[in-house]
Amino acid sequence: MSMNDNVKKVGNPFSVSRRDLLKGAGGLGAAALAAPFIGAGTALARPVQEDESVPFGMNENFGFPQPKKQSEIWSVDYAGNLWPGMRNGPALFAMFHPATGIHIEDDGSLKVADARNSVIRNISNLGDVTMFSGSSQQYPFKDGAATVATYNSPNDIDKLSTGNYVVGDRENNAIRLVMADGSVKTIAGQGNCKSKYNGDQVDARLAQLNRPLTLSVADQATAWHTQDTVYFADRDNFLIRKLVPNGDGTWSLVTVAGVPPTPGADPCGPLTYYPGATNGPVAQAKFRGPCGLVLSDDERYLYVAERDNNVVRVIDLMMGVVGTYAGVVMVGQGKGGYQDGPAATALFNGPSQIDSDSSRNLYMADRFNHLIRKITPSADPMKASMVQTYAGVPMESGRHSGPALKAKFYEPWGLSVDRNSGLVFVGDTGNSRVAVIGPFNLIWDAFVERINTARIAEYQLLMAEYMDFYRGSPERNAKRNPYTGEGLPGPSDDL
Repeated sequence: MSMNDNVKKVGNPFSVSRRDLLKGAGGLGAAALAAPFIGAGTALARPVQEDESVPFGMNENFGFPQPKKQSEIWSVDYAGNLWPGMRNGPALFAMFHPATGIHIEDDGSLKVADARNSVIRNISNLGDVTMFSGSSQQYPFKDGAATVATYNSPNDIDKLSTGNYVVGDRENNAIRLVMADGSVKTIAGQGNCKSKYNGDQVDARLAQLNRPLTLSVADQATAWHTQDTVYFADRDNFLIRKLVPNGDGTWSLVTVAGVPPTPGADPCGPLTYYPGATNGPVAQAKFRGPCGLVLSDDERYLYVAERDNNVVRVIDLMMGVVGTYAGVVMVGQGKGGYQDGPAATALFNGPSQIDSDSSRNLYMADRFNHLIRKITPSADPMKASMVQTYAGVPMESGRHSGPALKAKFYEPWGLSVDRNSGLVFVGDTGNSRVAVIGPFNLIWDAFVERINTARIAEYQLLMAEYMDFYRGSPERNAKRNPYTGEGLPGPSDDL
């Protein structure tokens, strides 16, 4: 996830008239095909007059009306064509399986952890999806060049001040260092022991982890961090941990908060775990299913979304204490609730990844409520003020673009906020897509750079394929090309 990146802003009145819309996929004009990426996924809400212009989008009726106010918050498709699979190319024809963690680059491009495909993808600011790192094979566990290295359900990606990246490689029980050329080096975890815990290590490569998830990188020279520090959730060990560089290419592993499991006589045998929801000193605090992490701007506070306690916790890294930031503890995956209002009484159901904007608001993927929630801060950094639904229809899954509170998601998991534009990018895992949420005019600003008339012929072919296979008859939908890896969309399992 990103704390300090940017989406370029350019004026954009890009539209297509009804006469072009009526030509359909086979006769789309150059203007229409120059921006085929904004996938509204919603039908026109009203008739369009012959001389009226509407924004062009890839959906049932090839367009959707602009809102009355350009500042209205909308959610639209950004990448992914609904069906899970592996395919590069123009963003809304590309396939993910599914998109989880997201990092926003300075130029507006995205790095996306594509979990079941076990690769890292790149979405350029021109709307092209390409492979960044990984061979798409899960076995054997391997470092090396971008096309040789393997991952097994990479979950999140963040960037170091050096320009390299760190990836939480969940099923390999490892943290990987990814260079700018996509080559991979393991910096923490072995991935070869069933017990998944052997304490802190001076050389983190000797450590055993247990499904390491979301990463948050501290890279500012503050009183608490003088060098890059990688925080991550060691989820199934119920711990929050960090990696600190040793200066020789290796990293030290240190537990930040939580009660470590107790190993038996056999280091690869059963462990005794200590999940819970206890607040207080970091060495006594307990967690249950920590999934999302984000640091405050001054890097003193670390906010933790807990899937199985259904709350957001906060760690004061200076004082060494843990508190509940928002929500009421309700134990169990998928056993939370839904309620907006004061943070102390708000209810969540499967808090997943979180990120913050420049005003200290937190945005959270509320997975089993199928929502994106916004958590407003108070004067006390240990206690939130209010919780509201930012996008989605409570407890209703689906895939629908449009005004944010009418939009639908299916178990959203990944989330990253652009700190300059305020746009929120969502890894909508059950829909195998990346969605973007924000003021309508800013969404258009992000999409206008995707104009590339030189590729019109390619867009036409892909649009024809899309119409044939995804908007065709049930008989055709039952006979999709096997090479694309297409299948029915569905919820993620154990993310």
